[in-house]
Amino acid sequence: MTKIFAHRGASGQFPENTMLAFEKGIEAGADGIELDVQLTKDGRIVVIHDERLDRTTSLKGFVKDTAYDVIKTANAAANHNQMDNDIKVPLLEDVLSWAEKKNFLINIELKNSVIRYEGMEEKVLKAVKRFNIEERIILSTFNHESLALCARLA
Repeated sequence: MTKIFAHRGASGQFPENTMLAFEKGIEAGADGIELDVQLTKDGRIVVIHDERLDRTTSLKGFVKDTAYDVIKTANAAANHNQMDNDIKVPLLEDVLSWAEKKNFLINIELKNSVIRYEGMEEKVLKAVKRFNIEERIILSTFNHESLALCARLA
């Protein structure tokens, strides 16, 4: 059976990897959402595609070098030509908390093939388990060692 995923949410119309894009993707009828995660300097799991903040937010620099208290001040719609609202970079727990009350699939892509985030797999699996939605989660990554570790841990 074919499933339709809103890649980074409804990212064609709304700022990618934001709660607004995810909500609009599900409203449009997608069977699930795909999102990307990176770790902040202080070990928080943020939903953002690039290793750098520059392309999708009002901040500059690497996610790994920036604390979440700074990232949460960023405008995730700053570089989106159709939006001027102040939209935040969500934490994975924000997305999972919202998804917990609904019924759709979530593909969490671990963005750890360029930067090897120590402990990312454990943190992501712990978050998924906390919200009790394991049966609706797909984990993906371009890092085959990370995927093998996820399989062992899960």
